[in-house]
Amino acid sequence: MMTGYLRAIAVSVLCCCVSQSYGAEAPTSRPASADFTVARAIEQAYDAGDAGSQILARVLVMYRSAAEDGHVGAMYRLGVCYHFGKGVDPQIAEARRWYELAAWQGHRRAIELTTDYLVDEALGSSGDAQVRAAKLLKDKCVPALRKLKSLGVAEGKLGYAFCQEFGLGGLEEDPAAALACYRESAKAGHERAIYELFGCYAGGRCGLKEDIAQSAAYLEAAAKAGYPEAQYDFAILSFTGQCGVKQDQAIVMPLLIKAAESGVLKAIGTLAWMLHEGVGCKIDIDAAIVWARRGARMGDSESHSVLGQCYLNGLGGLKRDQFQAVQHFLQAEKTAKAWMLLGKCFQDGTGVDADQSEAVAWFTKAANADNSEAQYLLGAGYDRGAFGLPKDPAKAVHWYIQAARGGRNDAQKRLKELGVSWEK
Repeated sequence: MMTGYLRAIAVSVLCCCVSQSYGAEAPTSRPASADFTVARAIEQAYDAGDAGSQILARVLVMYRSAAEDGHVGAMYRLGVCYHFGKGVDPQIAEARRWYELAAWQGHRRAIELTTDYLVDEALGSSGDAQVRAAKLLKDKCVPALRKLKSLGVAEGKLGYAFCQEFGLGGLEEDPAAALACYRESAKAGHERAIYELFGCYAGGRCGLKEDIAQSAAYLEAAAKAGYPEAQYDFAILSFTGQCGVKQDQAIVMPLLIKAAESGVLKAIGTLAWMLHEGVGCKIDIDAAIVWARRGARMGDSESHSVLGQCYLNGLGGLKRDQFQAVQHFLQAEKTAKAWMLLGKCFQDGTGVDADQSEAVAWFTKAANADNSEAQYLLGAGYDRGAFGLPKDPAKAVHWYIQAARGGRNDAQKRLKELGVSWEK
C-alpha cells in the first residue's frame, strides 16, 4: 500500500506531467491510454484528498482527448465526471451520453447504468423519451446484455433479467426467469441481485407475495455487502424501525455517509438535512453545507433547501444572502419546507418583491405536501383575513386541523380556543 508521503510525491509528479503535457505550447499527440492512465491516477488522488479540485478541469480535458481517440474507459469516466460534477457542473444528459457511448463499446458498468436509466424511462416516462428508451433497449442494450450474459458476466445476467421481468427490449415478459436469475446471482454474492430480491419481496414482484421479514433480511444483506442504494434504504428503515427492520440509531449515520460517498443522491440530501436539523445527530452546519453543495451541484432538491436556509440565516460561515436563498429555494423542486420558506419570502419581500398572492400559492403547495407550518399559516390567513385572503372560518379550521395533526402546538391551541376537536 502506498504511504501518504509516497502518494503525495506521485501526485506531484503526475500533476507536473499534466502541466507539461497540456501547457500552451504542449504537443497533442499523446496516446489515448497514456492520457487515461494519468487522468485516472489524478482523479483517484483527488478522491483520496491528495489533489486539489483545480486539477480536475485538466483531468476532464485528458479524459475527453482519450475518449475522442476511442478509449472506452475514458468515455465511462467522462460520464462519471459529468454525473458527479468533477471538474465541470453536473450535466446528467451529458453523463448519460458518455455512458451510452461506453456501453455500446462493451464497458460493463456503463451497460448496467445505461440499462437502468433506460428501463426507468421506458416504464416511467411518456412520449419521445419513452419511445427512445424502448428503441435503445431493444437495439443496443439487450444485444450487449446478451453478449455479457453468454460470457457469464453478472451485470449481463442481471440486466437481461431486469428486461425480462418487465418485458422490455424486445424480450418476452418472464418474471419467473428473472427471479431465478436474481436468486442465482444473489447466491453467488452479487450485491445488486440481493437488493433486487429485497425489492421483489417488498413489492410483490416476480409473482412473489409481499414478505416483510424476507425483504428486510435481503435489504440488510445487500447493505452489508456494500450496495450503496441498499445502504441508504437500510439506514432510513433503521432510523424509523419500519418494514421489519429493527430500529438502530447507531448505524444510521455511518450507512448514510457510505451511501453518500458512493454518489447516492438521496443519501447526500438526507445527510445534509440531518446535519442541518440535528436529526439523529448533533447539528453540524459546516458539514451540512459541504454535503448540500455537493448535492445541489447534482440537482438534489433537499440540498438546495438546506443551502437556501443557510444563506437566508447566514449560517456556517456563509454570508447572509437573501437573493441566493431564494434561488436555492426555487431549485428545491420536491421539498415542502423550501416551498413554505418561499412563501414567507414573498410574504415579507425577502430576496424578492413582496407578493401576497404568490406567497399564498407557495404556502398552498407546501401545505398540500403536508408541511405543517404552511398549513398553520394558511389557517391563520383564513382565520384573520391575512395575506390578501378572505376570512373563511371553514377553511381556517380545515388547515388548523391538518397542522395540529402534524404536531403544531399553535394550531392545537387555536382549535381549542375555537372549540374544535382535532384528534384523529
